[in-house]
Amino acid sequence: MNDTPTTQDMDNIVKSVVDSFIARSKIGFQKYGKTADELNFQDWLQHTQEEHMDAILYLERIKQKYSREKYPPPFPIFDEDPSLNELIPSNK
Repeated sequence: MNDTPTTQDMDNIVKSVVDSFIARSKIGFQKYGKTADELNFQDWLQHTQEEHMDAILYLERIKQKYSREKYPPPFPIFDEDPSLNELIPSNK
């Protein structure tokens, strides 16, 4: 019996993430000419650092776009769960 799930066994969210990983892997191979299996320790450190730097930029953009001045609570993006508004710090 094979316990490995197929995309048919997954909900849409998981399938979307799996599909994104596969697409990202293909892009990475085209860009760098090697798979993640071929990276050495220094490569992993460098890639991890760069990815976190990018993530910080994305977070800053979200903070600026959805600031309390532009979108006072309750934030439209949190309509499904208004308690999330408490997580957004004031810009003061």
